[in-house]
Amino acid sequence: MKKLLLTTAVVLCFATPAFAQNTETTVPTKQNAYLAFRLGGSRMNMKYDGEKVNKNSLSLSGAIGTQIAPEIRAELEIMTYGEYKETEIDGTDRFDYKRDAVNFSVNVLKDFDAGKIKPYIGGGLGFAIFHDELKYDFTAGIWHYWGYRKENNTVFSANVQAGLALALTDVVSVDVNARYTYFGNYKFFNDALKMENKATNFTAGIRLDF
Repeated sequence: MKKLLLTTAVVLCFATPAFAQNTETTVPTKQNAYLAFRLGGSRMNMKYDGEKVNKNSLSLSGAIGTQIAPEIRAELEIMTYGEYKETEIDGTDRFDYKRDAVNFSVNVLKDFDAGKIKPYIGGGLGFAIFHDELKYDFTAGIWHYWGYRKENNTVFSANVQAGLALALTDVVSVDVNARYTYFGNYKFFNDALKMENKATNFTAGIRLDF
């Protein structure tokens, strides 16, 4: 009887740690998702039927993303381009034009680990919606024209970008970004004007990692 009790005790001593290891609760691992918000300026390079116009405007962007591979992130981003206004007066002819835009893109970014500072490069594809408004009052020959035209045009967009993130805490980083974006062409004002747009952006903000 004593031998049986001793044998049972020895088996329980070895079995208990193994059982405890198998039944241990697994703690969920960090998913590396993040939110980013940036504010800055854009220089829009525009062409109206070949006439070049370069204008600066305010830009605001927000993104939600996640790590999809070691040091590789994918994100969905929305970026706005502030309102641009122009008034052209030639004698009795007058044109009042304003335009703003919003761009939606899916970006893939490559991080480089340099301690608290992480540079990154990447690019994205998506689409942009341009909102154009034109008030006009002009004379052509014996005819006089006046009116108002408002349109929304959706075009393809592509960007390349580079930036860096400076970690302030495990959750909060300062994010600085520079990019070049190409937008597809479209026509406005009864197809009378061909619109071409490209933009350079410089923005800074915060990124929150979860």
